Amino acid sequence: MLKDFPVSQLKVPLPDWHHPGLRLEAFEKAVTEDRVQRVSRVSEELEFIERCKNWHLEIEAGKDSGDLPVRVAHNDTKLNNVLFDKSSEECVSVIDLDLCMPDSVLYDIGDQIRTTSTRAREDEVDLDRVSVDVSLFEAIISGYVKGSEDLLQPREKELIVRAGMIVSFNLLVRFLGDYLNGDVYFQTSRDGQNLDRARVQRKIIESLLAQEGDLTKLVQAL
Repeated sequence: MLKDFPVSQLKVPLPDWHHPGLRLEAFEKAVTEDRVQRVSRVSEELEFIERCKNWHLEIEAGKDSGDLPVRVAHNDTKLNNVLFDKSSEECVSVIDLDLCMPDSVLYDIGDQIRTTSTRAREDEVDLDRVSVDVSLFEAIISGYVKGSEDLLQPREKELIVRAGMIVSFNLLVRFLGDYLNGDVYFQTSRDGQNLDRARVQRKIIESLLAQEGDLTKLVQAL
């Protein structure tokens, strides 16, 4: 509905909100400071994050080069930011618009993949339960493509699966960084909850990586 809206008229409440490079910088600061002496507990996560550095900036690189357009983006597209009618189960409204600003819609798509393509809880402790369900992934992307008609350019479609990984990477370093800082940002109800949240994001990335070829073919067929 906003595809023709002049994005230059939108204010930017939080610049670079999704920028993986800046999220990584904040995380590396948390590692260096090690405020509550937890770095020694997360060696596997640190190694995994190091391996992700070769692709985590692809969306930002595309924006900088002009290969990816900047559009109106919601920037917090979790399913709980949609209101549904209880009786009809139809969507009534999109809410939580405080981060609506110019950005790549790939971040919106990626956040939907991250939060809605797995049946596991965000703080699941049994990581065997965490995987990307192809049927859920297909429902998300086919619904987006149908609803947005001809909005997406070929390069945007090429990066849809990677977008899910990038947004998951952002949350991985945010959750893990907060754990290393002593759980000062994300609300927790138990010890280690932010570490569990980080590990779930890692599993989502690994599941997307393992299925990247098949999922990309699925996207291209839509």
